[in-house]
Amino acid sequence: MKSKLKHLSIVMYIVFVNICSANIDRINTLDVTCPANITVEEGTKLDSANIGWPVIVRNTGGKPTITYFDVTNKAKCPQMVDQVSRFFTVSNGTGEQVRCTQIIFIQHVDIYKIRVPKDTTILYPLNNEFSKLLLNYDFPLSSVEISYSDSLLVKRCTNPMKFLRTWRIKDKCSNNFRILTTNVSLTGYEDSFIHDVLSTDGVCNNDGAITVTPRGEFGPYSYKWNVGDSVNSIYNRPPGTYQVTITDRFKCNAVRLFFLQNMSDVADVGGRILTKNGYHVYPDSLLFADSRNITNSCVSRPQVLQYSFNLEKELTGVYSYKFRKLSEPLLGISTKDILLIQKHILQIKKFSDTLSVFAADALGNYNVAGSDMSEIRKLILGVIPNFTKMDPWVFLRQDYLTGLNQNTLLRDILFTGANVNALPKQNIDVLALKIGDVDFSYRGPLLQNEEGETRESKPEIPFHYAIEKTEMGVNKYNFYLQDLEQIEGLQLGLKVGVDFDIVNSQIPFEFIHVDSDNNLRISWSTGYDLNVNTELPLFSIKVNSISQEANLSLIEEIESEVYLANNIDLSLRLRRLYSQNSIENEDIKIIPNPAHNQITIQTDFEMNSIVFYNNLGQVCKAKSISNHSFDISSWPDGIYTMHLVSTEGLFYSKKIIKGK
Repeated sequence: MKSKLKHLSIVMYIVFVNICSANIDRINTLDVTCPANITVEEGTKLDSANIGWPVIVRNTGGKPTITYFDVTNKAKCPQMVDQVSRFFTVSNGTGEQVRCTQIIFIQHVDIYKIRVPKDTTILYPLNNEFSKLLLNYDFPLSSVEISYSDSLLVKRCTNPMKFLRTWRIKDKCSNNFRILTTNVSLTGYEDSFIHDVLSTDGVCNNDGAITVTPRGEFGPYSYKWNVGDSVNSIYNRPPGTYQVTITDRFKCNAVRLFFLQNMSDVADVGGRILTKNGYHVYPDSLLFADSRNITNSCVSRPQVLQYSFNLEKELTGVYSYKFRKLSEPLLGISTKDILLIQKHILQIKKFSDTLSVFAADALGNYNVAGSDMSEIRKLILGVIPNFTKMDPWVFLRQDYLTGLNQNTLLRDILFTGANVNALPKQNIDVLALKIGDVDFSYRGPLLQNEEGETRESKPEIPFHYAIEKTEMGVNKYNFYLQDLEQIEGLQLGLKVGVDFDIVNSQIPFEFIHVDSDNNLRISWSTGYDLNVNTELPLFSIKVNSISQEANLSLIEEIESEVYLANNIDLSLRLRRLYSQNSIENEDIKIIPNPAHNQITIQTDFEMNSIVFYNNLGQVCKAKSISNHSFDISSWPDGIYTMHLVSTEGLFYSKKIIKGK
């Protein structure tokens, strides 16, 4: 009996324990599922979006919180997988906790799967992405060493700048590496020299100071001031003009001018005379209607205060005075302005700026018409020395920007004086408008505006000429625009030096003028695309004496340039042809030409790029045998064009005949 009771008690105990265990399960408030183990590629962010996160299946004990910490086991070579143990702790409001672990296997990156950024064009520095042009990984790769270096593709400081970013991608385990490249075309590179400027407003006791700070990322920058300093800040300077040359690590540089004004020289009335783009204009004269109370007047001082006058006594009232400038009639004016006026008249592209309308009115009759274009063209061609009805410059009120519209007349906003109140002294700025300069291209004698910005130089193309003997034995000069079959206009100033006649011209004679000094000027535009036969001379000149030779050179007074669609302007550079299809021997040769299997390019300069085109304008691939020889055996027979750019940025074009 005792043995039975003992057995029974044991059974009952077991039952009791089981019942208690069941009760514990029923009061549990937190149930969590841990994220599964995962394998990812190195460089992946180890966040919840990519790796996973504990899932709370059940929680009745208040707001849960999740924390974790990682323990990383770095792989040793040649093993290629790192291991991260992520220990999660999930807690709720009752203090209950659930712990779990996730294993993250990190596969090292195969260097042959790494891609570098594609060739790109970047606007700098408004979209300063050049320094951010990096591989698309969230953080540095531990198994791969990535470095890069930048070099200039075109060894010339121009716009756009062509950079080559060379990538070196190395496997730290095997020491294998790859070299990859990205071509970057950087427009607005010159803006890397735009600087913050801190300067003294008025200098007293030679305490002037100027500090310049480039915003670019192409340092280290060096500085050279006209006063001998080689740092970015100068101190304790007297009033005057200061110039600094800022040079970047590519040896490109920009020149900036600054003016420290003597505070004691500030007159009773004075100010700046600036164009719309902020370029200084220095009038020839300052004229007063009544000069009895005006003394110590001055103009064209090379400092911020460009005009000034003092009053004999403190008087108030309206002082009538104006500026006049008859010099520099051609600066800022070109055939491009005529082309823009044509498009405005034809309503191809209307002027959006009322000031452009004012500038186009060369006859001053408050109407923009073909007669205004004719007046401007006569000035460019040298038929007239200045405008016949208008001064080349007009000066407008300082508040010209307020209230301008299509109904505003130029006469209503002319600057004719100022209402001079009692002292303190007043600065009254004036707007200078160049008649005929509808695109506001005038840059002034300093070639920079108040912000230190300069006009960028235009790309150059050759304007070729070839010499032939006529049946009479006199020299005939044939001029060609090669590979420019459609243009919108052309401007040319050519010194010939001997008596000559124009023959075989594709340009109507109304756009051509020859002066008494045997200088040829062309201003050609119609407002739409002009078709040019590139196989024939654009025009020819024939000297009138068998014993004379022309001494050809471009006239510096006017820009020789050609205008293409999409607002592209190219400067013309005079180059001699020894035949219609070859540039002069010292520049470039193609051997043989005609060719069948292979061509060799001979030059006296370094080549930067060569591109071949068929007659449809399509790029043709040529297998490079060496830096100067190419296999063209796969090309169909025909005529091709080669475009070559030198390291100096000069453009050359050549015809290639492919055939047996």
